[in-house]
Amino acid sequence: MILPASAVLASTKTQQVVTPTPKPATSGLVWDNVLGYHGALGGIIVATVRPDGIAFPADDFQLSSSRVVDHVAWQGGYFQTQLAQGDIDYNWDWRVIFWDDCGDGTHPGNILYNQTISNSTITRSLWYIYIRPDNGNHYWVANYSADLPQTFTFNANQKYWVTIQGIGAYPPQACWCRHNESGGGILLHQASFMGALWGYTSWTDIQVLAPDGLPHDLNFQLWGPEGDFTPPTTTCTLTGDYDGTNYTSPVTVTLTAVDT
Repeated sequence: MILPASAVLASTKTQQVVTPTPKPATSGLVWDNVLGYHGALGGIIVATVRPDGIAFPADDFQLSSSRVVDHVAWQGGYFQTQLAQGDIDYNWDWRVIFWDDCGDGTHPGNILYNQTISNSTITRSLWYIYIRPDNGNHYWVANYSADLPQTFTFNANQKYWVTIQGIGAYPPQACWCRHNESGGGILLHQASFMGALWGYTSWTDIQVLAPDGLPHDLNFQLWGPEGDFTPPTTTCTLTGDYDGTNYTSPVTVTLTAVDT
């Protein structure tokens, strides 16, 4: 089963890699899901909150150390802009959702974080404008970057999922770009999708939805404050007269901390 033409962009003819909006020097890249690919096997996947339905694409990530995330970057835009006011950004708010895992690593479980990013706080730059040669539909796609309204701390070695949705009416429709394994490789499990309006009432791998039938990831980055997130290792040494069970003299307690 394939999403209708209004939901998935047909393959383009070129391959392009772009650099996302840089974060300040005080921030560090926490997770990079190969942001910046579109081309012959790329496209855009519905990720929207609109009056007639909600679409939830989600992709997974897993960190090797506990990290705070305070900033996200993603790519998205609008379908069929020729039906509205043309090839521009329509300045909708966006929503960020973090999920835990369902248990088997194939799709999200429970919502852990659900916050709206106000349009006024988003930095954006045009990525590309595409006009489909078969039907003349216009697609306006940009690189987006924004601070989270509230930070979130992710545990080490625990799988999470992220959804970034545009909030607005149709047309235009906010969306998320995708790339496949030819553009950087799939990280962990491929992306998953759920949208009752399009006939998917449960989580479904995106490869089922995409016309090329290949596995796909979503393009996003997670950023956090730079700093030392590894705690020191502390050892305790006791010095004194010890009879095998108890200390029989005053005891000196020495704590030694080692921190790289």
